[in-house]
Amino acid sequence: MKKLIKPVISLKSKIVSLKYFEKNMSISYGRTYFTSQPALIGIMTCGYGDGYPYQLSNRGEVLVKSKRAPVVGTVCMDLTMINLNNIPNVTIGEIVTLIGKDGKEEITVNELAFWANTIPYEIITRLSPRVPRVYFRNGKIWKIKKNN
Repeated sequence: MKKLIKPVISLKSKIVSLKYFEKNMSISYGRTYFTSQPALIGIMTCGYGDGYPYQLSNRGEVLVKSKRAPVVGTVCMDLTMINLNNIPNVTIGEIVTLIGKDGKEEITVNELAFWANTIPYEIITRLSPRVPRVYFRNGKIWKIKKNN
């Protein structure tokens, strides 16, 4: 009998701020990203201090409301900016999926590793202890471990 292996990890965050930027405005440290048109930018609470790779600056993607949103600008220590122009009705507090499924869309550890030019094991092992771990059993929250 063939057993299927399913992913058991997900990484989620939330949008804590929404900002409108005009065309040709720079986003984040180092001015590495400029808007090509007016843009709604979401700021989410996850950065390289949490283990989200700095290498995803201007090249990663996340899921918001089951749609992909590109990472724009430099991934900061505690925050990351995403372009929400193609996702209607986003509000503060909206869940952002960095690893895992949202509707029919999914971002895998392998995909994240490819974008960051590393291996999947590094993505998993670099997740900071400050990121709470939520354990599920039979589809329900079983345990939450916080290290702050």
